Amino acid sequence: MIFDKVSKKVLILMLSGLVAISVIFVSNILLKRYFVMNKNIFYHLNLLQKEEYKLNYHLLQSSIYMYYNNDKISQDIHTIQKEIKFFKNFPFFKWHFPKAYEDLLRYEELFDKKVQLIFEFQRYNLPLKNSIIFLSNILTRLPNNINNKEYLKNAVSIISSIFLARQAIDLSYLKDITLNKLSNIKLTQKEQEFNRNLLLNLNVFFKYFPKYKKLLDEILNIPTTKALKDAFNNYSYVTGRDIKIFEILSYILGIFILVLIAYLVYSVYVLEIKVRQITFLLYHDTLTKLYNRLKFNEDVKKLQRPALVLFNIDRFKHINDFYGVDVGDEILKFVAHELLDYVKLENPSAKVYRLGADDFGVLCDCHNEKKLREFAEKFINSMEEYSIDVLGNGINYTISLSAGIAKEDPLLEKADMALKNVKKDLKEKVKFFEKELNCQIKENIKKTHELKYALEHNKIIPYFQGIYDKNKNIVKYEVLARIKTPSGEIKSIFPYLQIARENRQYNQITLIILKKVKEIMQRHKDLNLSLNLSIEDISHNETLSYILGGFLDENIAKRVTFEILESEIENYDIMQNFIKMVKPMGVKVAIDDFGSGYSNFARIMSLDVDYLKIDGSLIKNLDEDEKTKMIVETIVEFAKKSQKETVAEFVKNEDIFNECVKLGIDYYQGFYLDIPSAKFN
Repeated sequence: MIFDKVSKKVLILMLSGLVAISVIFVSNILLKRYFVMNKNIFYHLNLLQKEEYKLNYHLLQSSIYMYYNNDKISQDIHTIQKEIKFFKNFPFFKWHFPKAYEDLLRYEELFDKKVQLIFEFQRYNLPLKNSIIFLSNILTRLPNNINNKEYLKNAVSIISSIFLARQAIDLSYLKDITLNKLSNIKLTQKEQEFNRNLLLNLNVFFKYFPKYKKLLDEILNIPTTKALKDAFNNYSYVTGRDIKIFEILSYILGIFILVLIAYLVYSVYVLEIKVRQITFLLYHDTLTKLYNRLKFNEDVKKLQRPALVLFNIDRFKHINDFYGVDVGDEILKFVAHELLDYVKLENPSAKVYRLGADDFGVLCDCHNEKKLREFAEKFINSMEEYSIDVLGNGINYTISLSAGIAKEDPLLEKADMALKNVKKDLKEKVKFFEKELNCQIKENIKKTHELKYALEHNKIIPYFQGIYDKNKNIVKYEVLARIKTPSGEIKSIFPYLQIARENRQYNQITLIILKKVKEIMQRHKDLNLSLNLSIEDISHNETLSYILGGFLDENIAKRVTFEILESEIENYDIMQNFIKMVKPMGVKVAIDDFGSGYSNFARIMSLDVDYLKIDGSLIKNLDEDEKTKMIVETIVEFAKKSQKETVAEFVKNEDIFNECVKLGIDYYQGFYLDIPSAKFN
C-alpha cells in the first residue's frame, strides 16, 4: 500500500518533472523566438520614431539655414520607408499586433502625404533662399547704389522685416510692409534699375513665403508622430498582455522571468531617458535653455496673482544686421544667463522664459507695482553699467533693454503692448500696461466693425460743402466722404482712413464715392464738384482705370476738380502724369492744404494745376497773426504770378472772410459760409 503510494508520488513527480522539463524546453524555444522577434519590433519601432523626429528636425534646419544639404531629408524619408516595409513584411507583427499594424498602415498613409508636402515645400524653399541671399547681398550694396535717404530707410526696414519673417517663420512681420513706398520715391535711372532688381526679389519673397509657411505648418502638424505613438502603445499593450501570461509560468520559469524583468526595467529606463529629453525640448528654448512659451502658458495658470515683466533688447535687429546672427545669438545667451542669475538673487520663486526672438519674460507672484518697477529698472541699469566683447576682439557693446509689465490677463499680450508703448516714448525704460491702451484697441476694433458695416451696407455717403466767390455766390461744392454707423450716426471718414489702409479697403471707399458722385452729376447737369484724391488713388490701377474710363465722360469731366494733398506729393512724376491724362479732358486740378507741408514751391508751381487751396491752419488765424497773414499774402502773390487761383479753407467767421477778400484770395470755403450736408443749398 505504502509502495503503491510512493510509486504514485514518484510517478507523479517524474511525470511532473518531464512535463516541467518539456514545458521549460518548449517554453525556452518559444520564448527565445518570441523575444527575438519582439526585440526586433521594439528596436524598429524606436528607430522609426527616431527617424520621424530626425526628419522633422532636418526639415526645420532646412527652413532656417540658408545652405543646407537636403540629402539628409531624402535619407530620412528613405530610412522611414524602409522601416515601414520591414513591418509590412513581418508576419508575426501583423497577426500578433493587429492594432499596432493598423496604426502603422495609418502612419504609412499620413507619411506618404507628408512626403508629398515635403517635396512641395522644398520647391518653394529654393526660390525663397535665393531671394534671401540676393536681399542679403543687396543690403550690403544699398548705400553704394542709392543716395536717397528715405529710400534707404524704407528698403532697410522692408528687408529687415523680411529677414525677421524668414527667421521667425512669422507672417506678422510682413503685414505693415508696402512695396509702393519704394516705387513712389524719385530715383535716378541707375537707382531705378537697382530698385527694379530689389522689387523683383521682394515680390518673389512675398509670392512664395505665405505658401512656404503654410506648407511647413502642414508638414509639422500631420499627426504622424501620434500614429507612431498609437502603434507603440498598442504594441506595448500586447507585450504587457504576453508578460501576464508568462507570469503564470513564473514558478516554473523563474530564471526566465528574472531576465524578462531585467529586460523590461532596462527598456523602461531607456524610455524614461528619452521622455526626459523630449520633455526638456518641449518646455525649453534650444538656444538659451530658458523655459519657452509653452511652459509659460502652463505656469501662469498655477499662480494666484501672476505678473509678467517682459524685457526686450533695444535695436536687436540692428545687432543682427550689423554684427551677424551668431553675435546676436551670443548676446541672447548672455542676457538670458544674466537675467537668470539676477532673478535667483532678487526673486528665487520667479521663473524666466524666452517668449520671443529678443523678448525675455519673468513670471512672478506679485502685484506690488513699486517692487515690479524697481525689479525691472535695477536689471536694466545693471546691464547698462558694463559692456561685453561681442566679437572677441576688444570691441565692446553695451546692451540696452526696455520692459513692459502686466498684472492682468492676458499677461503676455498686455505686457507686449506696454513694451511697444515704451518704444514710442524714449523718456522711460519701464512701463505698465494701462487701461488707456486697451481703450485705444477697443476703439480701433469698433471703427473696424463700423467701416466693415458701412462697406457691406452701402453706408459710405457723399456730403457737400459749398465753395464761394467774394460775392458769396456758390461756384462749386467739395465732396466730403461720410460714414453712417450702425447706430445711425454720421461721422467723418477721416478717422477711418488709416484703418481702411491697413485693411486694404481704402481704394474701395474711393470707388464708392466716385460712383455715387457720377450718379449725382448725371442727374444735375449744371453741378460742379471738387473731389479729393490721394497719390494712393492715382497709383492704384483699378481706381485710376475707373477714373479715366468710367467716371470722366464728356458730360462730367469739365465740371470736375480733383484735389490732391500737398503733403502726399512725394513722387512728382506720378502727379504730373495724372495731370497730363485728365487735363485734356477738361478736368481741373487743385493742390489741397497748400502751405501745410514742406514741399518745394517751385516744383508745386511747375505742376499744371488750376487752384491752390490754402491750408486751414494758416487761414484760421489770419485775423490775429501778422506773420501768418504775410505767409498767405506771399502764397496769393505767388499763385497770381503763376496764373493759379486760390481757395481759402477754414473760413470760420466774417472777419476772416473779409481778410481773405482783402488779400485777393479768389474763393472761400468754411463753416461761416456753409456747413457740410447731404443736400445742396
